[in-house]
Amino acid sequence: MMDKGARRFREHARRENRGKCGTGIRYSPELRSTAVAYARDKRVRGVPRAAVARALGVPDHTLSIWLRSTRRARFRRVETVEAGRGAPAVPVRVLVLTTRHGDRVEGLDVADLAVLLRALL
Repeated sequence: MMDKGARRFREHARRENRGKCGTGIRYSPELRSTAVAYARDKRVRGVPRAAVARALGVPDHTLSIWLRSTRRARFRRVETVEAGRGAPAVPVRVLVLTTRHGDRVEGLDVADLAVLLRALL
């Protein structure tokens, strides 16, 4: 049984896609975020993801991707320490790391960046 939230999602999707079907269907970021919020609410209440996808009228695999892609990467705390005395001097290059989620780290040299990346993996 479809509730009001699912019906509203389907109506907006139908308007956005103007009758397209199959692989021609595209969902705006706003519509996807609406579906994700709806799905998370239903999942908390114990509704299986496949049932939520059916109610929304989207493939289960698609809903699964949307749910995964909205999670933010978690950072682990890392600490950098200076090399001891007598360590060979290495020319410092400053790099910028930008993640696919738009997070930006800058001002680290190659060694510190390597430490950070190892800790994140």
